Amino acid sequence: ETFELPVDSTSFPNYFDYVFHPMSLAVLEKNIKRKNYGCTEAFLADAKWIYHNSCVYNGAQNKITSVARSLLKVCKHEM
Repeated sequence: ETFELPVDSTSFPNYFDYVFHPMSLAVLEKNIKRKNYGCTEAFLADAKWIYHNSCVYNGAQNKITSVARSLLKVCKHEM
């Protein structure tokens, strides 16, 4: 649920001061359905943005970032 939808700037008004390439699972899914990924590396690059953005905004040791790290591991494993 944490990374399911794009971050709402109303709930987190300073998010976009730190994050310049927002990414969410909904965006990943949309890109898959539109066949925007020509290779697995392109998909993984977008998945890495979820982790990177969480590190930048929440901090590398934050519990939310730990979830993002696990999500990225699953993506890599499934490829």
